[in-house]
Amino acid sequence: ERYEESYAYPLILWFHSDSNDEDQLEQVMNAVSSQNYMGLALRGNHEYMVSGGFRWNPSSVQFGSVPLTDLLHLTTCRLRRAFHIHSERIFLAGSGHGADIAMQVLVQKPDWFAGAVLLDPFCDSGCLKSDRVTGLRNKPVLMSVARSCQRETLARCVESVRTLRSAGASVDVELTALPVDPVSNEARMIDHWVMGCINREALV
Repeated sequence: ERYEESYAYPLILWFHSDSNDEDQLEQVMNAVSSQNYMGLALRGNHEYMVSGGFRWNPSSVQFGSVPLTDLLHLTTCRLRRAFHIHSERIFLAGSGHGADIAMQVLVQKPDWFAGAVLLDPFCDSGCLKSDRVTGLRNKPVLMSVARSCQRETLARCVESVRTLRSAGASVDVELTALPVDPVSNEARMIDHWVMGCINREALV
């Protein structure tokens, strides 16, 4: 809303939660902020038969024969031709398996992105093996973890935080009672955190 041509907008690349699709983006962006960002979302690459909608399959992040990173690059370039987007303020964000995909993309292409927001990831993608985690030094990451999650998930999240920090990433952990609802007021944490990253960047 109230798009300003002169303002270089941060871009949030959103990976939706299970049983949703790319239309979740509108609700997420309204919950995060009505005017401070541009948003882009893709539909998950796996139809979710259990309850309808789609989900992300971390073990095969492709669309047909096209890698997700190639599709993201092409789509982001097209968006930047249409709108004024800050090339160094492109953030990955996702919920559930979508958060795992955001983590994977950050690990694969750390130079492309300013950081990542991981809301209640399952951390079961295997993308954080020590030989793959390079280029993350000083890269900001926000991870929310619900106290109500399964013990195995909590253990994987703790190990993922350790691996990211060992690789030099700057990881903020937000402990919550229940999983964060990305379309509720809880999503304001994304706005506060991203703006904090931008303010720190401006002070450097």
